[in-house]
Amino acid sequence: MFNKIALVAAVLSPLVHALTLNTPASAVATEPLLVTWSTTPGDQTFSLELANSGSGEQIALANNVNPADESITVTLPNVSGGGFTLEAVNFGDNADVFATSAPFSIFAPPS
Repeated sequence: MFNKIALVAAVLSPLVHALTLNTPASAVATEPLLVTWSTTPGDQTFSLELANSGSGEQIALANNVNPADESITVTLPNVSGGGFTLEAVNFGDNADVFATSAPFSIFAPPS
């Protein structure tokens, strides 16, 4: 029994990602946003995407992000409203999501 558990753990361990995206406290369209995360050794390079649960749209914000950097500043597109999340995805397959932030709102830029 122990051997079966050890085998399952060995097979699944490369599939587990410890990357954790922090949720932005304040986000304003068309302005820079500091995105931060925590990581562990072995986390893969990723692409950072902005996803909207309402529209299903995903917008690439940065590619080939080194997880060891633990932060990046990106400029948000001209979008606003609620239901946005940040996603760290496999840059070769954006359906392979390593981490997702909690939902947050993006405010319209000041006029």
